[in-house]
Amino acid sequence: MFNSRELFSDFVETEKLLISTSDPKSNLFATGRGTVVIEIENETVLLSNFLYVPHLSRNLISLLEMFSKSITIVKQNKDFSILDENRPILHRRIINNLMISNFTEFTSLLTTSSTKKTCWHSRLGHPSNKTLKSMGLPNFEKDHCDVCIRGKITLKPFKSHFEEVKEPLDCLHLDLVGPIAPPSISGHRFFLTIVDRFTPFRVVRFLKNKLDAIKEFAIVKNLIETAQGRKIKKVVSDRGGEFVNDEFKQLANESGFTHVTSPPYTPQLNGFAERTKRKILEETRCLLLGNAPRIKCIRTFGNKVVFVIPRGKRPWKLSPTGELRILLGFDYESPAYRILKLKDNKVLSTSDVEKFQSNEDTFFECQENPTDEAPSDSNDESTSQINDSSVESSSDDQDTKGPTTKINVIGTHHPTLISSDI
Repeated sequence: MFNSRELFSDFVETEKLLISTSDPKSNLFATGRGTVVIEIENETVLLSNFLYVPHLSRNLISLLEMFSKSITIVKQNKDFSILDENRPILHRRIINNLMISNFTEFTSLLTTSSTKKTCWHSRLGHPSNKTLKSMGLPNFEKDHCDVCIRGKITLKPFKSHFEEVKEPLDCLHLDLVGPIAPPSISGHRFFLTIVDRFTPFRVVRFLKNKLDAIKEFAIVKNLIETAQGRKIKKVVSDRGGEFVNDEFKQLANESGFTHVTSPPYTPQLNGFAERTKRKILEETRCLLLGNAPRIKCIRTFGNKVVFVIPRGKRPWKLSPTGELRILLGFDYESPAYRILKLKDNKVLSTSDVEKFQSNEDTFFECQENPTDEAPSDSNDESTSQINDSSVESSSDDQDTKGPTTKINVIGTHHPTLISSDI
């Protein structure tokens, strides 16, 4: 019995033949029979009618089979010799009552069906067995082709493996997106998404630097743990440097949650965070293309708004009580709007916004200096001018005389939703 298919020069497949062993659970099966060619002591030996047993640990040659041939075995103390017609072909020692011999595999020069199949398979460009059969070639046994494996291998379909969670904060999924160009007016280029698998509750935090991800996550962690009255048990993220470091490991040890990371190039294993990232980017992209939100409590990004000037900052009694500014979004730390002051490009968070002006133009303009005339005494030689759409009303601009200057806001009017700091 031999365990190597390559040793057979003439091979015929047969029905499975049971080979009993000392352990019934380790029985073997022979799947074929044929002629074996081996080389012993530089002598080529042809052994016919031998079984092919794939899972056999060692090749075995029956002494009875040897005696039935013209082979003679001579034993001398702890040595034995094999003679073929009185010509010695092997001399070895007996170890543990076993006659052990090493032989060299002899490669057959005969063309077998496996060789034919490999040849045609290569000639025709490595087609499938079905294609070979459709071309009229005979059925060949399925062989192992390294070229096909390296050239045709693909990823296996991903099957969901996420274990079921029973309570909020049992598992959170994190992902960091960025850098995004251009940065926001506040200099943010990244955003961190935090998704609870059970609810799923989502939190988005804008970051100027990816190294701030741990700090922002720690803040959100304290907020939601206090609100829910329970601790985070598991956190899932990719293997980005913002999550796989000593600082995050220390946070996990101190907080008592388990940190699980997904392998490289396998975003499916962090699908909750990846899907949230995709949803945010898709909605942002659509909003930037002009689809205004249909939510009553949310205003369109870039609209003109009238900001109520505090009394202490009004230059004179009859000066305008409001000035024109541009809506940027909403402050997530307080119930306020975030508006842009055009003159110095400063952002202000305030709830003192009284009027929204609809503006659907591609570009919008506003005037820096007032154009409407205010009532004055007939004895005054100079006339003061007031503009209810004045942009700047600080003490530095009390002198309202002079030519009117227009400021063009560079940029397209893009309606979008801003749910937090940008």
